Amino acid sequence: MERIVRTSKAIAPLTAALAVAVAGGGCGGSGSGGNAAAKKTPGGASGRAIVLVQGVYKDKTTEVTGVVFEARQGLVLTANHAMENAPNINVKLSNGTLTHARQVARAQCHDMAVLRLFPKPPGLVALPLARSAGASVGEPVTTLTYVTTSTSGATQLTRIPGTVSALGVREAFPPLPATGPFIAHQSRLLPGAAGSPVLDAQGRMIGLNTLVGHPRSPALPGVEYALTSDYIARRLGQLRPGVGGALGGWGAEHNACHAALHKLIGVGHVHVPNSAGGP
Repeated sequence: MERIVRTSKAIAPLTAALAVAVAGGGCGGSGSGGNAAAKKTPGGASGRAIVLVQGVYKDKTTEVTGVVFEARQGLVLTANHAMENAPNINVKLSNGTLTHARQVARAQCHDMAVLRLFPKPPGLVALPLARSAGASVGEPVTTLTYVTTSTSGATQLTRIPGTVSALGVREAFPPLPATGPFIAHQSRLLPGAAGSPVLDAQGRMIGLNTLVGHPRSPALPGVEYALTSDYIARRLGQLRPGVGGALGGWGAEHNACHAALHKLIGVGHVHVPNSAGGP
């Protein structure tokens, strides 16, 4: 496997970029030709922003979904538990392009991580965060996630329908403490859907699925939990450029949940054994 080259280049201040990233109202991109590609991608233009994220460890590879939320800097939201301390991170775009990423911020209590792609692929498309405050119980929603096919073992982008069952709820994923606010939705998701976006009927991102497949309390069959986009936008607004390209502002979660998260890791996320010879 190709060695991932680390970079120490600092990320530019996020204030202006995130103002665009949380504006909502469709996809934004850094290139042209979006209409033709969107017709070939599940989920249309929104699907072009959905990526497959792999955490490559010495003895295993984890696979979850992610979403490009800011195209200019190549920033991706995904599930932290599958990337925690991963030596290498691979990212596959919906068009098959393979690139790499480094984790630049993580909220361990909420299972949320921000990745920066490198090299940043040309023509990258972003799916901005929309306002989740307008969501309502009973509203139809869609999850865009990568699913492994039973025949070939390949992953493909898939649309999974669901329905909002509750709003603003808190949920515990032991040994992590209860967190939120979540959109609870009835959807048939597999563990690889962690880090995938929840879209409303207009295709706007109103939430990010978290810890799919992990034990939770209380356990309600068929119910999954997505962090609200309003909460995510507020947390992204806390981030500031840090040392070595990292982003600071979420350190309190490391202190509160680091030990609990490491007890939880290894339960529930997709595990793909490496071939002989290691990564």
